[in-house]
Amino acid sequence: MKRLLIVDDEKDVAELLHIFFSVIGIQSRICLNAKSALKALEEEDYLAVFCDFSLPDMEGDTFFKTMKAKCPELAGKFVLMTGLNADSRVDRFIESERVRVLRKPFKLEDAQSLVKKLQEEDTL
Repeated sequence: MKRLLIVDDEKDVAELLHIFFSVIGIQSRICLNAKSALKALEEEDYLAVFCDFSLPDMEGDTFFKTMKAKCPELAGKFVLMTGLNADSRVDRFIESERVRVLRKPFKLEDAQSLVKKLQEEDTL
């Protein structure tokens, strides 16, 4: 089974998701910045990418465009995690790329539900 890639510079958030996914039987890999995440995408295939918008080395929309150029199959399997509400750049990105969104703080059950949908889509 493919793993999830978690990209978030907030180590506690990334580790919480990693542990939660592990408990429900889903493997994941953590990257704390965009550069390491782009390298991870070259190393293995992923079911989906859960990515924070505000990363120290690249914004989430720029990461998405770079990821999409390298791995176009992941474009529809990208989940944006953000605590930025009413931010025009984030909103434009969500609307233009039609990415899935988890607004921080989110419930772990919402993340689980998204993964279930992604797994179902992966088997179609």
